[in-house]
Amino acid sequence: MVYTFVGIPTPVDTTRVGRVTESSPAESAGLMVDDIILAINDRETLAWLDILEAVKNSGGDEILLTVQRGEQ
Repeated sequence: MVYTFVGIPTPVDTTRVGRVTESSPAESAGLMVDDIILAINDRETLAWLDILEAVKNSGGDEILLTVQRGEQ
């Protein structure tokens, strides 16, 4: 067996958007790199795991994002 490791995994404890893939739901929603997702459906998001759980639990239904962009 051969194992390859690249870097050390680090937990993501931010809700800042790092990348928006072309033609993705994030792009369709208007998200931009460096946007900060403050809440989903009026529930505060403190870490990326909060976002993953909210999207997973939405069952594909539309979700409402509260986003901070720049100083706005």
